[in-house]
Amino acid sequence: MQGTTYVAGGKFRSDFTSRAGDTTTNGHMIYADKTSYVWTEGELTGFKMHYDPEEVEATQSSSTQQSVDPNKTIDYSCSVWLPSNSTFTPPANIKFTEYTVPVTPQTQSQENQTSCSVCDSLSGEQKTQCRTALKCD
Repeated sequence: MQGTTYVAGGKFRSDFTSRAGDTTTNGHMIYADKTSYVWTEGELTGFKMHYDPEEVEATQSSSTQQSVDPNKTIDYSCSVWLPSNSTFTPPANIKFTEYTVPVTPQTQSQENQTSCSVCDSLSGEQKTQCRTALKCD
């Protein structure tokens, strides 16, 4: 997987390319105003989810949070860019389906089942990518 991430004013956007076998997928994610938007190129639908890090942090114990593996090598470079609001605006031609994730305390098994269920209304490559990203299999 490789990509570019833009960060400014509490917002971020990631444009990424992932390869699995002979298949290359270009995907995008925007997080702005406590909402995350995710879509892949070539699809007319995506999904959006309200996400307030403060609410999630208040309901999760440190034992259920995932973290970055500090032993894994990641190649990255940083550079300055001039922020533009359009960078953080979801495309108008994509229909985003909204998901609501409960923020009540749950066991790890319940949490994984709830997270994975957001993928069930998707189909094809979007469903596969969603389930892979959430580590449902």
